[in-house]
Amino acid sequence: MKIIVYATNNPEKNQIVDAEVVELLNKDAKISYVTAKNDPEKKDFEAFKDWYGKLGYKNIACFDLGKDYSLDVEEVALQGNVVCIDDDNPFNTLGMIIKRNLGGKLGEFVKKGGVLIGIGKGGMLIGRAIKNASLLMEDVENTYNVDGGKALEVTNFNLFPHYKDSEELDEKLLTNSKTTNIIALREGEGIIVWDDDKFIIGEPQ
Repeated sequence: MKIIVYATNNPEKNQIVDAEVVELLNKDAKISYVTAKNDPEKKDFEAFKDWYGKLGYKNIACFDLGKDYSLDVEEVALQGNVVCIDDDNPFNTLGMIIKRNLGGKLGEFVKKGGVLIGIGKGGMLIGRAIKNASLLMEDVENTYNVDGGKALEVTNFNLFPHYKDSEELDEKLLTNSKTTNIIALREGEGIIVWDDDKFIIGEPQ
């Protein structure tokens, strides 16, 4: 299993995580940036392309699960060796993944050696549930009525990005972690699982 999780999409704060990534991920990697955001200008994708381009990765393509989606697009996206899930509303992203019947395919992608990157809230999808996303957003849009107790379940723990030290937040996270461990990541922190090795960058809660 190969997984990379960033707490934030801010490259300036991700330099320590990036230093590990460039040691592990070949520069000729074919990266599919997956989004469910309706963004005609692709601002987030262009920012990611610039960020990873500066790390030496040039083969990066954007795949929108909403606009212009087709099975051909899906096939091309999964032909790469890296899939990156953007930092967007995880309820709607998961809803679109379910709608496109991609959940199991992404799981198989990882089992076959593919690299799955989760950025910010996109990293929550890699865990077992996304219900804690409501603690990051005041008004949670859940267009597809997704069950927050579900996610892609690639890992046996849940992830909470953009973490800020707060007793109130800690209490809520502890309440929600009675059955599954939660790893809370501050800005600049991250987790990399690479086959039998696990790299924890920072001091996550």
